[in-house]
Formats: sequence, structure tokens, C-alpha cells
Amino acid sequence: MKQTRDFNFYHKVITSLSKREVLKSGNLLDGLRIILMETAKVLETAQVGFWSFHAAEEVIKNELTYRTQSNDFSSGGVVSKQLAPLYFSEILFEQVISANNVFEDRATSELIDAYLKPQGIWSLLDVPVMIEGEFIGIICCEHKVTPRIWSPDEKYFVTLASHLIAHLIESDRRAKLLRLMELENLTSGEVEIKNLLKSLPIPLAVLDSESRYLAFSEKWQQSFAFKVEAPIGRHVWDCHDNYQKVWVERVKLAQTGQRLQQNEELIKGIDGLDHWISWQLEPLKNFQGQQTGVVVICDDITSRKESDIKFNHTAKLTALGEMAGGIAHEINNPLSILKGFVDLMQKKINQGQFIQAEFENYLQKSSSTIDRISRVVRAMKKISRDSSRDPLENTSLNLLIEDARDFMAEKFKSRNIDFIVNLPKEDVFVSCRSVEISQVLLNLLSNSFQAIDEKGWVRIDVIVEPRIKIIITDSGPGIALELQDKIFQPFFTTKDVGLGTGLGLSISRKMIEGHNGTLRLNPEAKNTQFIIEL
Repeated sequence: MKQTRDFNFYHKVITSLSKREVLKSGNLLDGLRIILMETAKVLETAQVGFWSFHAAEEVIKNELTYRTQSNDFSSGGVVSKQLAPLYFSEILFEQVISANNVFEDRATSELIDAYLKPQGIWSLLDVPVMIEGEFIGIICCEHKVTPRIWSPDEKYFVTLASHLIAHLIESDRRAKLLRLMELENLTSGEVEIKNLLKSLPIPLAVLDSESRYLAFSEKWQQSFAFKVEAPIGRHVWDCHDNYQKVWVERVKLAQTGQRLQQNEELIKGIDGLDHWISWQLEPLKNFQGQQTGVVVICDDITSRKESDIKFNHTAKLTALGEMAGGIAHEINNPLSILKGFVDLMQKKINQGQFIQAEFENYLQKSSSTIDRISRVVRAMKKISRDSSRDPLENTSLNLLIEDARDFMAEKFKSRNIDFIVNLPKEDVFVSCRSVEISQVLLNLLSNSFQAIDEKGWVRIDVIVEPRIKIIITDSGPGIALELQDKIFQPFFTTKDVGLGTGLGLSISRKMIEGHNGTLRLNPEAKNTQFIIEL
């Protein structure tokens, strides 16, 4: 009962906070003060601060910290990746650092002498602040005097607080951008526009109606090398080497009033290397609503994307480790059967009892067993390969599901679990990265295997509507109501220690969303049911 009550309490606090006028106003400093103060009071901890991440310098800087005992705020302090590489890899890779005792936790070991001991800190709960998948800072909760065990509900609460901070920072950025757009039509405000642009922490450029540079931020200048000394007033495609034709077309399309955006795109950079970028083209209008140009935001997210790829790949390897015992069973059983047929035929030959029809039967069964092993190996190759850069291809959904069935069939059989697959009579094709869809299917089936008892059942149904639905249902009683909002959060797991990482569902949902689809739990189903929609 206590866990449910705490969860509801924290949720109500966050809901109440989100309705505060100071947060709606977009005032960054005042909003931060409210969030940090309320978080410290609710958690009854010594201090809570926000540290901003500066990628170019590879440091985090303390922007504001609320101190409970003195009821005041402080700022200042820098932690570099060079000083604490382990801490940085943990916060960027593991997402959450929950150190119940900072003197025993590996993630905080590098900070003991430089920060933790002088501050008298015993426990630390650090949650990253993310905007559209980009790491921009940390909300840091610090406890003094004695060690403290951070509960799952407390971690959930601080995660929600980090979302409020992200929303606040986004509002602040939009306000600055709006101010920039309002000033664009004022010739006398040219200097002010340029000064304002310099303060923006994003690569942004403003083009006029003829796609000539009006202004750009310092971050833009750092990100995209100019081949001319004075780019202002010149066409954007004349100012850079190897300007791609597709970008000419995109800018011209935005000049017609269309908004264009892509969160992830792999391009060849000016250095000849592959780069991941996110970009956005927004029409720029004057006070009369007339189109006067385009605002371009284009950010290099290669480091973050590579971190995501490593994160996802590690999680997949973890899942493979959990399946290792089952894999041996999947291959050893058919090998034993195959060896039995070979030994039997050898014995018959030695006894001079060669009967052609009988041997043909043995060979047919042996061939079928070899095919079975091949399908298992093929499925193994699929789930272990990094597919993040694979193109979308038109793929047989029936074949993907049959591969998953082949991989899991013996595992279910070993526990007397009925495995039912209902496929459409006509093959269904989907545009997808087949490896990722296979990984999602196997993760959901493995979860079912671990969750249900012997003599249970698992069923896969495929429904072809305007969008394709893959429905995976098992005989489990469903997910408890108080856990349904949590199961897709990174690192949340209902499994016993050592049986799960809490990464599978969060990564599976991200993979499906990468296909413009959805992965959700059906709370109305009598049993446990997940629905993939593509």
C-alpha cells in the first residue's frame, strides 16, 4: 500500500507543479527555483540543483542549487569529463545514477575528494534532462549526514521533475526565437538580432525570401564551415562547399510556407565522414503575416546517436545473455536427434540391414532437423546484429513472425506452454528494418516466457487494417494498474534481481516508434496483451 500511495502523491505534486503560472510563463530562472525547491522539500533531502551540459567543453556547470537548511539558492561549480570520465559515461549511457552510498558506488567514486567529501554528501540521485533525445543537463538530488536508499517512486518523481525542467528550457528557447522573428522585419534591429542569435545554444540561421543569409548563431558558424568571408547577403548554397541539391529543394519548399522537420538523418559531412543530424525549417513571417524568409535549425547529433546505438546494442547483448541457456537447448536437442538418426543408419549398415524406404525416411527427418537448426541460427544472427543504419525494406511479416516462432518454440515446449500463431492467409508486407522488428518480437515473447507458469499459453495474432496490428497475448493476469505507466520507463523491471535489466520494453518502443509505429499495453485485455501497430 505504501508504494502505491507514494506514487500517487508524487504524481499529484508534479501535476500541481505543472499548473503553476510561473512555469507557464516560460521564465527560466523563476521556474527553476520553484522546481528545485519543491523537489528538495518533497524528497526531504539536503539540496537539489540543475547542472547544464556543455558538449563543446565536455563539462557540466551548476546553474542553480536550492539548499534546504538555509532556504536559499547558490550557483557555480564545474565538473569536467576529464575529471570524472566514469561518471559522465554512466549519466550519458545508463541515464540515471542512483548512488545510495556515494563512497561505495563506482559511478561517483571519481567525485569523492573533489566534490562529495567537501560537501558532506552521502547519497546522490542524478537524472538527465533531455530535449528531443538530446542530453542538456542533470537534476541532482543530494542527501547528507547518512546514506539513503532511493526508492523507485522517488526516481520516478525526479524523472518527472526533469521533464518539467526540459519543458521550461524549451519554452525559454521558443521565446527567444519568437523575439528574433519579431525583430527580423526591423532594419534598425539588425544589431540586436545578431546579438540575440549569439546567445542561442543551437545552430540556427535566418534566410530572407531569396534564401540569402540575414543572420546566424555562433553555434551555426562553428558547425558549418563557410567558404566565403562575408556570407551575410549571399545565397546559402553559395556559402558552403559541397552544398547538396536536396537542401536547395528543401529550403525552396520552406519558402512556400511549408514546415519541414526530421529528427534523425545520416549525411556525408564536409569532413567526408558520416554525420547524424536533426534539422527543422520554419517559414518566417512579418507582422502582416507575409512570408519573408526561412529559419533553419540544423544540429549535429552524431555523438548522442552513437551513444544511443551503443546503449541499444549493449541492451541487446544483455538480452542475448539472458537467452543463452535457451539457445543451447534450441540447438542441442535437434543435434541429438540428428546424431540418433546417423547412429541408427550406421548400425543398420554394419548389420547388413539396408532397407531403402527406411533410410529415405531417416534422411528426410535428418534434413528437416538440419533445417530447424538453420532457422535457429538465422534468428540468432538477426537479433545479435546492429541494424540501426539499415534502410527500410519491404519485408514479409509472416516470415518475421515464423522466424520468431522457430526461435522460441522449443523453449515454450520445455515448459509445456502452448504457442499459438495466427497469420493471415495472404502474406503481409511491411516497410521496416527486419532485424529490429525481430528483436522486438523476441523481447515480448521472452517476457511472456518469464512471466507465465507451466501449461500456460502465448498467442500471436496479426490483424490487417488500415494499419497492421501484431497482438501478443499470454495467459498472465495482466500488469497491475499502478505499474502500467512505468513499464516502458528505462530500467524499470518487475522481474527478480538478475532476471531482467528493465531495458527491453523501453528500447522496443523506441524501435517501433522509429518505424512511425506504436507499441502499447492493452489495459482492457483480460490477460497480458501488447499491441504493435505499424
